[in-house]
Amino acid sequence: MIIALAALSLGIHGRVAAGQEDACNFALLGSRANLEVLDTCSSQLLEGLGLGSDPSEDFDPEQQTLTCFGIMRGLGSQFGYANNTRRVCWETPHMNLTSISCEVLNSIAWELMVLALRHLALCTGLFGDIAEEIHEAMADEVQQLAGAVLSREIEMQDSAPTGLLIGEKLRHLHTDLVQPLQAQGHTRQVVSRLLAFGRKAFEHSNWMVWRDTHFVWLHDSLREGRVVHTAWGPSERWEELGANDAHTASSLIGGTSRAPAYGFVNEGSQRQDILQNLLKKLHQRRGGEQIHVVEIGVFKGSLSKFLLEKLPFVTLLGIDPYIGKDGTFPGDFSETMDPDVALAQAAAVYESYKDRAQLLPVTSDVAARTIPNGSIDAIFVDGCHLYECVDSDLQIWLPKLAGAGALVAGHDFSPQWPGVVRAVHEHRLDSQRVYLGMDWTFWWYVE
Repeated sequence: MIIALAALSLGIHGRVAAGQEDACNFALLGSRANLEVLDTCSSQLLEGLGLGSDPSEDFDPEQQTLTCFGIMRGLGSQFGYANNTRRVCWETPHMNLTSISCEVLNSIAWELMVLALRHLALCTGLFGDIAEEIHEAMADEVQQLAGAVLSREIEMQDSAPTGLLIGEKLRHLHTDLVQPLQAQGHTRQVVSRLLAFGRKAFEHSNWMVWRDTHFVWLHDSLREGRVVHTAWGPSERWEELGANDAHTASSLIGGTSRAPAYGFVNEGSQRQDILQNLLKKLHQRRGGEQIHVVEIGVFKGSLSKFLLEKLPFVTLLGIDPYIGKDGTFPGDFSETMDPDVALAQAAAVYESYKDRAQLLPVTSDVAARTIPNGSIDAIFVDGCHLYECVDSDLQIWLPKLAGAGALVAGHDFSPQWPGVVRAVHEHRLDSQRVYLGMDWTFWWYVE
């Protein structure tokens, strides 16, 4: 039990209403935590901190919360992300071990995040004024208790099949959590570590569910020698997302016997984060020189803007003919957005970075005529997603890459766009390496 916290839960006053102390006076039970109690407690505390009882993942990541140790940014978005991730575990109910492991890890993470929130609420004054030396001492106790419950949890998972999927992650997170604290600011350090534990655990859960679902779907497709839908659900599900080519028959030459050597790598949860990480590593391998990147399929320029803002060493060439009506704008934008509007938005992004960015509103083959062979460090293929388009883009742009180590990456390696899967399969036949990450991202390196 949380002795000091339980004692201080009596006589609560201030911004938290009477009676709410009962919901937040919980024991640490790890994977066996009472989620109903934790949900009630978190809702009350978040509302008391001015974040609403149920923040969403799209909560402003720059939103500021005043705490006992200063301003915290993005507290609401962290809890929104955690809430959303808790729902992913059973989206693929046929994958029992993955789903159970996800549930176990998420329960531990959610309990420690709510524990952090409770301590933050105490020291910030939601339960009345508490002397700094008291909540600093409480922070030490919180760290010790959290470390102890994690040690018990690791021991328990080691003797269960779930340990194969989450045991190593729990060990790494436990090590980070119990590191000795610096002399001052124990509350800040402990709260930050508990929240970091939760974020990393939920990220691992997301990755684990995506990876295993994608692996099963890919294995089924290779075994059948064609793109099937299995683990991701029937082909009709993609109609909900707008543009798709899910009903097209796409054969995979040779099936399993001639398949690329697929590997699954966690480089981030969204394609912009994945591409950022890959380009950073490429930049280092190429001696810190400027990296010349081609983005095929720019649309409104969101990815271009992200890369140009985050990576000052990137020179970017964006290519998009802005046809729109070819049916391959994301979602239903082929029908709802005038291509000229998308072009104007992208052009504004490129104008802001005109010293190292250029937008060509032409087709891929036309743009390639102006680019010398061997002059590009990386390409990102995300234009027309039909097989003929992706195959053509790869044939056109692979000769433009600057030798061994150059990066080939793209988006929508998924049953929504089987033509992408077929094109990648055919370009990397016979055990050539292809990496798959979250958000339907694929990549490989020129040998």
